[in-house]
Amino acid sequence: MSAKLRTAFYCGIILATAASSASAQYAERKVVGKPDASRAIGFDVFLPLRHADQLDALLADLHNPASPQFHKWLTPAQFAERFGPTKASMDRATAALRREGFTVTPHSRSLQVKGTPVAIERAFGTRIQNVRT
Repeated sequence: MSAKLRTAFYCGIILATAASSASAQYAERKVVGKPDASRAIGFDVFLPLRHADQLDALLADLHNPASPQFHKWLTPAQFAERFGPTKASMDRATAALRREGFTVTPHSRSLQVKGTPVAIERAFGTRIQNVRT
């Protein structure tokens, strides 16, 4: 799968999750039109953690009084180094989103993304609408 498709996949999951969460929470909603085409919409893209099996084992050890790792917490920097996305992954996702016309601000494990409704609809094959709940 290309970096562009992977990025679109992850972004699509986030947008779909937000939409389904909103629809469950706000059963009564009314579409009131499309957003201003020139106004940027912001959203976050979270890249997946690495080494999930090692993270699960560490979490079990951190809470097991018999483990030598018991309550030996990681700093945020240690956690990011061991389990966060690589710089290369962040760079690939950033580049793919920028090629689609988005403004991207990288953070430790996420990307803050801004783009017009048209760019979002084109990149993710979705429709953006204003909704009143």
